Amino acid sequence: MKKLYEGNNIRRNFFRYAFPLVLTTLLSQAYQIINTIMAGQLIGDAAISAIGSTSPLIQLISSLFWGYGSGFTIYVAMLFGKGDYKKMMNVIKINLT
Repeated sequence: MKKLYEGNNIRRNFFRYAFPLVLTTLLSQAYQIINTIMAGQLIGDAAISAIGSTSPLIQLISSLFWGYGSGFTIYVAMLFGKGDYKKMMNVIKINLT
């Protein structure tokens, strides 16, 4: 398995890791914009106000899950780096059930 910090070109490794994250964020924003435009044109002003009033709640819930996922990933990566595969598999099994 190739490590991100090894090799001749660390910047290239970083961008190969970061590109999917940036792409996901851009696609999420594009979805939100298209959703608002279509709701405004097809349904009307009430739909735009509904989207506007629920967007902060959806963003809060999404951020909580993204934060939990990031923390879980960091913990599993630390266990993987230590070579503690038994504990790593145990943590993954607990979180999947």
